[in-house]
Amino acid sequence: MIDPLERPSSLVERVVHKLQAEIQSGVYAANTRLPSEQMLADNFKVSRPVIRESIARLKVDHILVTRKGSGAYVSDNPVGNAYRLADSSKTGEPDINFQHVFELRYGAECAAAELAALRRTPNDLLAMRCALDDMDRCADDFAAASLADLAFHRTIAIATGNPYFSGFVDFLAHQLVETRRLAWENSAQRAVGPSPAQQEHRLILAAIVAADPKAAREAACAHLLSAAKRLGLTLSFNARTSAIYPLAAAVHGTR
Repeated sequence: MIDPLERPSSLVERVVHKLQAEIQSGVYAANTRLPSEQMLADNFKVSRPVIRESIARLKVDHILVTRKGSGAYVSDNPVGNAYRLADSSKTGEPDINFQHVFELRYGAECAAAELAALRRTPNDLLAMRCALDDMDRCADDFAAASLADLAFHRTIAIATGNPYFSGFVDFLAHQLVETRRLAWENSAQRAVGPSPAQQEHRLILAAIVAADPKAAREAACAHLLSAAKRLGLTLSFNARTSAIYPLAAAVHGTR
């Protein structure tokens, strides 16, 4: 039985570390099925979204795998094969590290929005709307809103139909859980009316719904530029540039 956790500042991080410890100690051997999300949530005294996010983090690290209709399993290599960004706290220059990561996010997430506009399915659009609704409901709970924010961007990556895209965007997102929370808090403090971040998300969704890849990319780029600015960062990009759209327009007849 897994001991309940104390309430930490980062529940996802604590659940991830606890599950890793259980796996490494042999409680869950390679190819062993984990308990259900609900059972883990009950054991840890956390919500199912926190468990879901923790499992997703361990999947990115190749410590867990999921089998359709069967749940999460410990992988053949429980040690994992994870790439981690440098710990900025050891360099004393967190802004430089965040700057670099935001530049990676810019390239990945703007292209993902563009492809999602071309390839999204009705189920993808439903998932995006559900994530937006969750952000609205959690507007005053910055930690929960940041997880819903992460879910929204993940659904866009999934809508590209490219598993490498979704995996890469997932990896970048996990590195910035705390900065997403700070961005929501800063946005709420400066906002008059609806959160600027949420308005930006709605513009991205509207472009994807309209199957307009150019508008989707521009909306995503503008959102990343604004999100960086809310954290005191400046990205040297033009939100109106597009790498994929000219080819996509030629192939799909988009005007």
